[in-house]
Amino acid sequence: MIDTNYISTLVEDYIEFKRSLGFELKIIAKRLRKFASYTRSIDYDGYITKDIVLKWICKGTDSQKTRGRRLEIFLPFLKFAHLKDENNAIISSQIFSNARQRPNPHIYNESEVLDLIRKCEDFYSPDQLRTKSMQLALGLLWSTGMRPNEVVSLKYKDIDFENSLIKIRDTKLHKDRIIPIHKTVLGKIKEYISFINSHEIYPEEDDNLLYTTYHKVFTLNKMYTAFKLIRGDINTSDSDYNYARLYDFRHSFASRTVYLWLKNDEDVNEKLYILSCYLGHAKISDTYWYLSSSMLLMNLASEKYENMVGNRR
Repeated sequence: MIDTNYISTLVEDYIEFKRSLGFELKIIAKRLRKFASYTRSIDYDGYITKDIVLKWICKGTDSQKTRGRRLEIFLPFLKFAHLKDENNAIISSQIFSNARQRPNPHIYNESEVLDLIRKCEDFYSPDQLRTKSMQLALGLLWSTGMRPNEVVSLKYKDIDFENSLIKIRDTKLHKDRIIPIHKTVLGKIKEYISFINSHEIYPEEDDNLLYTTYHKVFTLNKMYTAFKLIRGDINTSDSDYNYARLYDFRHSFASRTVYLWLKNDEDVNEKLYILSCYLGHAKISDTYWYLSSSMLLMNLASEKYENMVGNRR
C-alpha cells in the first residue's frame, strides 16, 4: 500500500476548499478519505476514472439505490476534480436509476433577465396589465429570490414603503418573514401601482398587488403561462433541464449573492446564515445545496482557494 497519491491530495484539497466556504463536511470528508485510502490500498496513483470510482461504490452487495446515494456524495467532489484537471472523469448520476437526484438548476445572468422583461412587451394585453405585472414579477424574482408563489401572493399591505421592506406571509414553512428590498425595486413597485391606478385599480390593504388583463388577479398559473411564452431562447445547457424555469431565479439570486461576497473577500461562512433566513430555508444545508449547484460560483471559489493556497507556499 502506497503512503499517498494524487487522489488523496485532491480529496484533502476539496475538503479544505469546501470548509473555506462554510461547509462542515464531517461525514462526507470521512467517506472521501475512505475512498482515497482504497485507491492507495490497490497502489493506484493516477487520475480519477469512472472505473476506479465505480469499483469503490459497488463494493459489497448494496442495492442500486444505496449505491446511487453513495455516488451522489461523490458528484460535487468529481466536479471539483474535473475543474482542476479535465483528465479527471465526470460521472453521470443516472447510472443508478433508483438513486435520489437533485437536478442542477439554470443560473440566469442579467442579460437573460433583461431580455425576458423586454419580451413581455409582446404579450397580448390590451390594457398592458399582463405585461406590467409579469415584468414586475420577474424583477422581484431576480432581485429578492422570492419563490414564484410568494410573489403572486403579495398583498398591497405587505409592502412597507417607508422602510423598504416586504412581508412574505404563510410561506412554504407556514411562517411569515420580512425581507429588505433595494430602493430601485421599491421604485418599480411604486411605478406599477401608479400604472394600475391609471386603470382604475385602487388596491386596499388586503387586496392583491398584481393584476392581469381585465382587472383579474395575477395568479401562479397565469405567471407560468406567461413565462412559457418568453422562455424559448434561454440556453439551459448548464442545467439538468431542457427548459428555463421560474424557480431557478431563486437559485440564481443565492448564487449571485455569494458570488459577490466572494469577489469582495467577505466572510461567506459568517453571512450564510443571514442568506438562509432571507430565503426562508428551514435548514442551512438547503442553502448550501443552492450554492453547490452553481458552476460560476464554484469557479470563482476555486480560483480564490488556489490563490489562498498559493500565498501560503
